[in-house]
Amino acid sequence: MEHSTRRFSVEGMSCASCANRVQKALEAIDGVDAAEVNANADQAQVRLSKTVSSVALARAVKDAGYQVATQTTLIPIQGMSCSSCVSRIEKALGERPDILTVSVSLANDEASVTHFRDWDPQAAMRALKEAGYQGRIDDSEYGDEPLESQDPWWPVVLSALLTLPLILPMVALLWGQHWMLPPWWQLLLATPVQFVLGARFYRAAWSALKAGTGNMDLLVAIGTSSAFGLSLFNWYQASVNGHTPQLYFEASAAIITFILLGKRLELRAKRQTARAIRGLKQLRPETVVRVEEGQTHRVPLTEVETGHVLRVKAGDRIPADGKILEGQSSIDESVISGESVPVTKAEGDKVVGGALNLDGTLDIEVTAMGQDSVLSRIVTLVEQAQMEKPPIQALVDRVSAIFVPVVVLVAVVTFLSWWGINGNWQQALINAVSVMVIACPCALGLATPAAMMAGLGRAAQAGILIKDPEAIEQARHIHTLVFDKTGTLTQGKPELTKVETEESAETLVAIAASLSRHSEHPLGQAVIDYAEHHQIQIQNAEKAKVLSGKGISGQVDGKDYYFGSARLMTELGVTQRQMERLKGEVDTQGASLSWIVLKQQDKLQLLGLMLFKDSPRADAKQAVERLKGMGINVWMLTGDNQSSAEGMARELGIEYIKADASPEQKTEQVKKLRQSQSGVAMMGDGINDAPALASADLGLAVSSGTEVAMDAAGITLMRSNPSLAAAALDICRRIRVKIKQNLFWAFVFNTVGIPLAALGYLNPIIAGAAMALSSIMVLSNALLLRRWKAE
Repeated sequence: MEHSTRRFSVEGMSCASCANRVQKALEAIDGVDAAEVNANADQAQVRLSKTVSSVALARAVKDAGYQVATQTTLIPIQGMSCSSCVSRIEKALGERPDILTVSVSLANDEASVTHFRDWDPQAAMRALKEAGYQGRIDDSEYGDEPLESQDPWWPVVLSALLTLPLILPMVALLWGQHWMLPPWWQLLLATPVQFVLGARFYRAAWSALKAGTGNMDLLVAIGTSSAFGLSLFNWYQASVNGHTPQLYFEASAAIITFILLGKRLELRAKRQTARAIRGLKQLRPETVVRVEEGQTHRVPLTEVETGHVLRVKAGDRIPADGKILEGQSSIDESVISGESVPVTKAEGDKVVGGALNLDGTLDIEVTAMGQDSVLSRIVTLVEQAQMEKPPIQALVDRVSAIFVPVVVLVAVVTFLSWWGINGNWQQALINAVSVMVIACPCALGLATPAAMMAGLGRAAQAGILIKDPEAIEQARHIHTLVFDKTGTLTQGKPELTKVETEESAETLVAIAASLSRHSEHPLGQAVIDYAEHHQIQIQNAEKAKVLSGKGISGQVDGKDYYFGSARLMTELGVTQRQMERLKGEVDTQGASLSWIVLKQQDKLQLLGLMLFKDSPRADAKQAVERLKGMGINVWMLTGDNQSSAEGMARELGIEYIKADASPEQKTEQVKKLRQSQSGVAMMGDGINDAPALASADLGLAVSSGTEVAMDAAGITLMRSNPSLAAAALDICRRIRVKIKQNLFWAFVFNTVGIPLAALGYLNPIIAGAAMALSSIMVLSNALLLRRWKAE
């Protein structure tokens, strides 16, 4: 190999020292002669003396503590016919030096390519073309759907019209009628089917041969050409000897017609599996009304930027994420969250692009566009998940890679065996043709991605975003589901119901509210809401510090205060006896308790106690009952006190609880459950839930919570609804069942069909119909997932 150079961007460098670390890491790779790294330009360039993979370069940069700048591009591909094409495309693109990973889906005719940000897309397209396929890089956000234009209906109809006169005489023979057409008529009808309408098979087969591989098109081309050629040979022999020829023109034409029909029906089914995501892509209008200096102008959506003000009338879709500046309306967000009940929004509320404005005019300030919008992130997340391959697909890919050569070998053995047994090489050839025609790896290639596309798309419509196939695999092992309490099982909006103090209750609320301004905790917000409602003045606390999972500390009027849980009080040195005396006869059952302490010269003074109550979500009890019905144990972890936790658990029917739990203790509890039980899932929404979500076998984060929680979870739920947890587990299990069913039928068609064809029990026409049927059956089975509904 001649010396070559490769350039790429590196993220995270801040100085020359960073550049030196990256340079040394790159130069340590075998095959890298020299490396130049520029921290100011965030660029690295390596000089290579032999082939070095992009993955090796990226790994070296990561080991040095930095990241290679990458991005993922979805490339629509034309020309794929079976799972053998998948492995060929992945190999062709994977050999590009600027591409790290490639995942190809036969179900939606796309390749997901992760590459250096500084890459050559046209070189990738040339690599695709050399492999026998056509790709398209689209600079638009989503790209167009290329599928409909690939396979119009007219070739199928024309092929059927030309083939019907060839097949009808064979059907008539069943009733003793002899309507066989003269050989010249058969040739005239079969030739355009074979070489014009069937030309696509020859082109694809030739591309596969040039690439040194095989595919379904090669099998079809060889099989039908053999039947067509045998017919010509028999016709010639009969004309010389004066016999009636045995012709197979109807077989070659029927095979091509069945396969064209099967491919067209397959394409239609593919589009149906992708309908959910395609529907999400089409939710945004092409033009919008922009407000500038009191005047309105209709402009293309592509001209809208963050900060622009848009006017959305009743009946229109909200074009972008934003904040309402003026107006009030009911908003239908069902396409985003799966929630069918409209939500009333007014000035100051946030809205998401794609939602439907039902009954009022709104002026909205755009806060996110393009890839930063909620809708775009949902589409990207689901598309990436659809392109990911579950572990079982690795086995299918290995089988598909050797499938065509093995089938050709079986066909050759069939031909030689039959010729050797009865000496009839013509019958031997027909049986070999049947083997090649029925042995189609299409169904194998479609089995997994079709179920993934249909299932993940339907789940997204219901407000369930499944990030990867790992979550689908884990869902079947889940026997315990752990809920966070506040904001997950409850409304997440606790109210301050009582202040117990020997001092002024108003003063106590003022202190607690002043501290809580520095906290995001729901109890702190409840204190602030109470203070504002009762017009209690809130001051600025100094030296405020959030004590994770316990409370908050700070100075108000120069005095040190602590506001938090009983556990915090115990750590500070407040005795249980002091806290019990303050509670007195107060009914704390089912309430969350927070205490306030004044610390002066190392002395503690317990000032008071606050009681908060948070009502359970309307469907929480039903969700718990459904999970139990699925054979799943339900736990509740909470940082609240034991009394509050027990009251809520009793109301919802939860048997297992752990109260007064810090984020660390939540994580430890999840790990402990994993050790004693086979599968543990966790549902939560806060930053303090993220470690526990990551520790569980399967994490379910609520999208109304934090980005940290969502990143740590395998599944994101688009609304705070406990019943979605059961629905998420249910759809994951159903997707996996569909994958197994599809693979079963795909393997059955081949493992049963090939031996039957080799033994002479299938004629080529039946074999062609069976091959087309296998793909249609797999796709139709996957489409049943579209009927699924989240209860």
